[in-house]
Amino acid sequence: MRPHEDGRQPFPDRHQGEETGGRSHRGSQTAPQRNSRGRRRRDPHPARVRSHCEADLTPVPADRVLASRAGLRISETLAFTADCRRSDFLRMRRQVSSKAHREDCETRFIPLKHRTEGEYRDVPLPDFLAQEIDAHLRDWGTVTASDQEVLFAPRDRAKGTMPTATTYAYHFRKALKDAGIIKPDGSPKYTPHCLRHFFASTALAHGIPIHEVSRWLGHRSIKTTVDVYGHLVPASWDRCRTVMQTALRPGAPTS
Repeated sequence: MRPHEDGRQPFPDRHQGEETGGRSHRGSQTAPQRNSRGRRRRDPHPARVRSHCEADLTPVPADRVLASRAGLRISETLAFTADCRRSDFLRMRRQVSSKAHREDCETRFIPLKHRTEGEYRDVPLPDFLAQEIDAHLRDWGTVTASDQEVLFAPRDRAKGTMPTATTYAYHFRKALKDAGIIKPDGSPKYTPHCLRHFFASTALAHGIPIHEVSRWLGHRSIKTTVDVYGHLVPASWDRCRTVMQTALRPGAPTS
């Protein structure tokens, strides 16, 4: 595991305690994941998510870039500060509180999900994403909120408060409706979480090991990642058969 520039090691993965569901691997199945209303969650599909991130919203604003190209939760994206950007990775230490939009909120920034104060999560930073962040900082600068220099915060009305995942989702849905990106019933086709799905599904579809994707997403357990995204790992069963055949019986005929 690569040490980081301050000498500390990343917070190790935990492997217990997170409710999961859906298809975990070939030949077995657990109960499907359901949302807070008891409705079954649909598996993310790379093509469907990509149509939102690349076709429907091009060019993509910096907030959506961080969610779809780095897999950040919306609450983490909104808490992004200039010092999160390192040479070749992002170091995430905080997320916005669900009450950060209120003027009487005393703690607008809280530790990452499944982390305690002082712990962090590192995510690879591709060159194009670094350029997008630099361009946003050059064009828009930062805003001070609770002693943090954040990229996304009110600059006039309600200055000093912070958007939250809930208030962001409201404006996200409104933007999709205004752009005509809707279902036949008039509801938005996508949610902000689809941006995070795009990152995970793209990484897995291009062969990135699922345990690495799990760590970058900040899942408490790799089982969560496998249950949600395991079906997107390309041809893993066939690749395993080929590898074992080549390694152990290289000259034997195959069926």
